[in-house]
Amino acid sequence: MGNTVFGSLGGGVVKISLNDEVKVKLTSEGVKVLANRHYKLRKKIISNRGEDIGPYTLRLDEDGYYTTQLWILLNAFQAYFNWISADVFQKNEFIFKDSEEVE
Repeated sequence: MGNTVFGSLGGGVVKISLNDEVKVKLTSEGVKVLANRHYKLRKKIISNRGEDIGPYTLRLDEDGYYTTQLWILLNAFQAYFNWISADVFQKNEFIFKDSEEVE
């Protein structure tokens, strides 16, 4: 199955690829996580004499959702997928674009 995940949404089963885009609403803690990752990357690039990528800019759609590929989201927030960490997503909801239902 490669990088395909099967999940349950609304009683049905949906086929999701790790490359699929996912939309989430971030909490203030979630925004801090992304900003901190960017800061660390920026610092590393500059220390290696690379071109400065500039300060972090949060990009949200008109409804306030942050959109990225699922694998990137999982990588960025892996430390927060447990029961003792701060909530980084509002209502812990994920909206998968272009997912397909399977029977």
